[in-house]
Amino acid sequence: MLKLRIEKDTGKVMGAYPEHFTVPEPFVLVSEEQNSQMSEDSDNVYFYKKKKFVPVPKADIEAKEKRKAEIKAELLALDDKRIRAICEPSVKDEETGETWLEYYNSEIEKLRIEYQSL
Repeated sequence: MLKLRIEKDTGKVMGAYPEHFTVPEPFVLVSEEQNSQMSEDSDNVYFYKKKKFVPVPKADIEAKEKRKAEIKAELLALDDKRIRAICEPSVKDEETGETWLEYYNSEIEKLRIEYQSL
């Protein structure tokens, strides 16, 4: 038997250790055969959810991580624009009276919601 270390927040399987090793919780005991099957599966990353191992395609995880990085870059760019909008207040839309600061704040809120959903 082996101890599989589980990432506490996500449930991601982190690594396998001999049963006699002291491993921080959470961990799950699995057979060497089970561990070998998951280790040999190079297309998926495994998560432990609801007492089951769930394979998630690496491509899906990479796409989410890429989008998270894009959102972080967009948020930094919008923060710079917000600083300018605070220092040089002006109206973006004459009809609605929306300022540039209000516009940037609304864009940031949308990105944060998307980031949390990933």
